[in-house]
Amino acid sequence: MSFLHSHEILTRDTEAVDVAVATLAPAFEHDPVVTYMINNLTPESKRIAYIPSLFTSFLTASTLNNGFILSTPDNSACVVVLPPGEDPANPLTWYQSGVLGLIWTVGWSGIQRIIGEYAGQAEAAKSRAMDKDGSKTGKKERYYYVFIIGAKTESRGQGLGTVLMDEVKRICREDVVDGVAASCWLEATTGGSRRLYERLGWKLTEEITLGKGSVGSDGLSKEDGEGAKCWGMLYRPSEEQAVVVEHAGEDIKKAEIAAEL
Repeated sequence: MSFLHSHEILTRDTEAVDVAVATLAPAFEHDPVVTYMINNLTPESKRIAYIPSLFTSFLTASTLNNGFILSTPDNSACVVVLPPGEDPANPLTWYQSGVLGLIWTVGWSGIQRIIGEYAGQAEAAKSRAMDKDGSKTGKKERYYYVFIIGAKTESRGQGLGTVLMDEVKRICREDVVDGVAASCWLEATTGGSRRLYERLGWKLTEEITLGKGSVGSDGLSKEDGEGAKCWGMLYRPSEEQAVVVEHAGEDIKKAEIAAEL
């Protein structure tokens, strides 16, 4: 039995968003991609202090577009997920979610980094990795989107991320249309998270570089910098099941060989 619960939120003034922001914001204080998005806010203390407001807009936009939050009972870790066909960058919810208000703090250049560059490159990566519109196979690929996941500092290393992502995988496996289970897309923003997702069954599809030439790997301004990296990753239940069957077949063959010896 899963110990996770989901909150389906449709308004900004919900306790679940506030609780999730309290969990997630500290976990991303030094995340390279988040830093890049708002690197015009200086000094560092000002940038870090703004992250809860940024995440409140992000999470509200997600839940306004039918996103849901899965969390541990003590709210020490949570994940925000968008179901198939929903987009947190939907402009129809920008005003209500407070996204338009970001312009006053991060400026138009910040909006360009968040929506134009990051979201734009991520969408392009999705299109290359999946058949989003059905043009490749004649059937649109349905997918969930893990928008953000994190845990409180004192709760890291306890396997909570694995539990949350296993729940996401279960949701995908059980969401079957025309005999095909839904896929799941995410962008890993650190090398550590990328390795975790790979271990859990996500496949690396593409490396994305943000701000090359203007920022370093930490997302802060740097002349001729290498840029902040993130990684597009895709989970398909059908591919995972194929691997399981293949391994099972190998085990049976090994057993048959051993029996003959």
